Amino acid sequence: MSKEHFNVVSFLKACAWWKDLCEGSRIHAYIVRKRVAGKSSYVATVLISMYVKCGAPLKAQKLLGKLSS
Repeated sequence: MSKEHFNVVSFLKACAWWKDLCEGSRIHAYIVRKRVAGKSSYVATVLISMYVKCGAPLKAQKLLGKLSS
């Protein structure tokens, strides 16, 4: 795992713990814009977990659907 992957995962876990959906969404946008995750299923799993823990299961489901296709 690269430093950038490690940092993104750490930030997403913190957002989930604090239930900070706004900041978590910003990090998600950064991941998409910078193509950080690539094919990393671990980053995607942590992102989905963050959305669920922040009370946004529909966003998590939408992301899961994109990953499945």
